[in-house]
Order: sequence, then C-alpha cells, then structure tokens
Amino acid sequence: MAVLCHTQQMPRASLQTGIELEYATFGDAANTTVLLVNGYTAQMISWPAELLAALVARELHVVTYDNRDVGLSTKLDGERAQPMKVLAAAIAGDELPPVPYTLSEMAADGIGLLDHL
Repeated sequence: MAVLCHTQQMPRASLQTGIELEYATFGDAANTTVLLVNGYTAQMISWPAELLAALVARELHVVTYDNRDVGLSTKLDGERAQPMKVLAAAIAGDELPPVPYTLSEMAADGIGLLDHL
C-alpha cells in the first residue's frame, strides 16, 4: 500500500506557547491517531515510507512532525544547551545550568500538536 506524500508545503500548527510545528498526516483522521516523535535533530521526513504505509494499512491515522529547532519548525536562536554540563550537574546533585527549553516542554509540543489536530 502506498502512502500519499505531501507535495505542497506541509501544514503548520501554531501552539499556545508561540512554537510553530511543521507536520504531516497520513491515513484517515477518523481512525485512532498515532504520533511519531523523532529523536534529537532528526526531521519528520526521516521516517521510512514502509513504516508509515504499514501503520496506515493497520487503519491508523499517523502524525509526524519536526521538533522545535529541527527542520521547518520554529528555530530558537541564541543560547544553546550544553548537554554534558547539564548531565554533570545532575550527576553531582548540583543546580542545573540554564537551558533554552526542557524535554518536558518538547513533550508538551507533541500534545499541543494533537490538541491542534
């Protein structure tokens, strides 16, 4: 089964936080939705077409998106996180250094996208 790819510009969701997420959907929106969340720095276009097709064939509505600071979603310029400093502080029980955003905020982006849809 082929998955229809978007040939035009992908849709964008504007979240209440001011973040805009570029996303794509596959399958019937009336079906159960599955949100695919990529890892650090990976774009939504990296999901294998065979995986998307298999999920759609199982009658799922598939949603993919670019995390903030990735692909076509909102870019937050300026201060960058230093993961090794954060990890070292966490292990030592020290106060964590400032970061531009947290994993919890990124998870909330996915929930915000689902709310948008």
